Amino acid sequence: MSDHSRLSDHVRLAGIEVHIAEELEDLEKGEKRALPSRLAVLMAQVLKWHHRPALRSASWKRTVTAERKEVLFSLQKMPSLRGLLESPEWIDLIWARALSLAARETGLDCFPDACR
Repeated sequence: MSDHSRLSDHVRLAGIEVHIAEELEDLEKGEKRALPSRLAVLMAQVLKWHHRPALRSASWKRTVTAERKEVLFSLQKMPSLRGLLESPEWIDLIWARALSLAARETGLDCFPDACR
């Protein structure tokens, strides 16, 4: 490996060696774990919003808005995660988690079986 390529993989900041590639990989792994959870919460909140209009509140709207922003931020920060959104299997797993959350929190079982 050349010195130039090694330099691109790490830098020294204030006497501390930082391995950029490793840090980026760890960051992406963290985002990859957080994104499904955020999407499931967002989808569950939207399901509840549509199926329980009488219970809508400002707090609920803030939760939906905050989760939406976090999902968008994750996708902007790590564009490679966008590919996950094109995976039907991945979406099915997130949808199942969202249905479970919405059903558990509302006691309802009238939600669609599939994400459309």
